[in-house]
Amino acid sequence: MLSARLSLRPRPERWPTCRRMRHRVCCPTPATVSIGQTKLRHRPTLSASGQRGSTTASTPSPDRAATSRGTVADLHYSKEHAVNRRRMTHDDEGFSLVEVVIAMFLFAVLAIAILPLMTGLSQRSAENRTTLSATAFAKEELSKIQAAYPAAPGNTTTSCAALRSLQSLPPVVDPASGFAARVTVDVCPSTFPTSIPLRVIVARGGTDLVTMATRVRVGAA
Repeated sequence: MLSARLSLRPRPERWPTCRRMRHRVCCPTPATVSIGQTKLRHRPTLSASGQRGSTTASTPSPDRAATSRGTVADLHYSKEHAVNRRRMTHDDEGFSLVEVVIAMFLFAVLAIAILPLMTGLSQRSAENRTTLSATAFAKEELSKIQAAYPAAPGNTTTSCAALRSLQSLPPVVDPASGFAARVTVDVCPSTFPTSIPLRVIVARGGTDLVTMATRVRVGAA
């Protein structure tokens, strides 16, 4: 009789009471095994004589419970791994076609804005180099004329007619640069000795590049 009156479930250490439903809720005990969302609890068993015996827990085998927990953990890990892999794949995709087109458009705009400036700077730099070379050539020819007509006081060996004859000579050409230097002299005055204005003009391709002026002293007409 005592065995027949045994409770169907062992009394747990604590029976919490639901405040709303006002009935006792069975807390999970060590004999309760969770597999996914299914809970297996104590169930009464019958003895060999057909009488209700002591209550035992119908729990799954340890191998089955471990396999179920392992399957759930593996499934959770597989989902996280798939999400991380999709994120990595999305990050490693590189540039899209729209980004490439936008980059090419910006590059074209910058090129249109910068190329004229770069071209102008290159042309100005080339013109400056040409001017410096032409100036050096003009100074060289001018120094030759000044050496032939020294500015010594009382010198009467130099004449204005000989100086003016220089402008009738063919231009002096520099083969390396293609510069051509010609000389122009003002008219002779009526009194001597005096200084006569003289100019050396350097041109290339029919275009005058540099003009250098000086005064040359002559002692006679």
